[in-house]
Amino acid sequence: EKTLELFPAGVERMSVLASLARAAAVARDRLRFERAAVEADAMTERTPGGESVLYQLAEGARCFEQWDRANAWADRALELATASGNKSVVRLAGDLLVALSVREMAPAGEIPELGGPVDQLVDLVLRRLKKHTAPRDRRAVPPEQFPVY
Repeated sequence: EKTLELFPAGVERMSVLASLARAAAVARDRLRFERAAVEADAMTERTPGGESVLYQLAEGARCFEQWDRANAWADRALELATASGNKSVVRLAGDLLVALSVREMAPAGEIPELGGPVDQLVDLVLRRLKKHTAPRDRRAVPPEQFPVY
C-alpha cells in the first residue's frame, strides 16, 4: 500500500493494485481487496496489459466465493490474453474457469512466522520507502534507480 504513491497511473499502478487485491483476498481482508480490486478493474478498461490483472482479481474473488464475479474477470482475462497473445494468462485463466465451474475453492494461504522472512522484507521495504520518497519533478531520478544502501 505504501508503494502506491510512487505509481500515480499506468500499468505499474494497475499491477501493484492487482497484487494488493490478491494478497488481501488470500488474507481474507475484504475491505483491502475491494478497494484495490475496484480501482484495478476500472484501470483495465483504459490501460493495455490488463489480462494478468483481471486474472489476479478473479483469483481474489474466488477466495471470497464470489463465483459470478470471478467468472466475469476470468472470462475477460482470457479474452484479453487471447487477443494479445499472452499464452501464460490464457492457460491460467482457462484453468481457473474450469476450477470455477465446479466451485473449487482457492488454496488456503499459509501464515508466515512472526518476525520471519516476510516481516523482515516488509520492514526493509518500509525503511527504504521512508528514506526515498518519490520525486515530484518528473525529470528527477526515478525511484527504481535510487542507490541501495
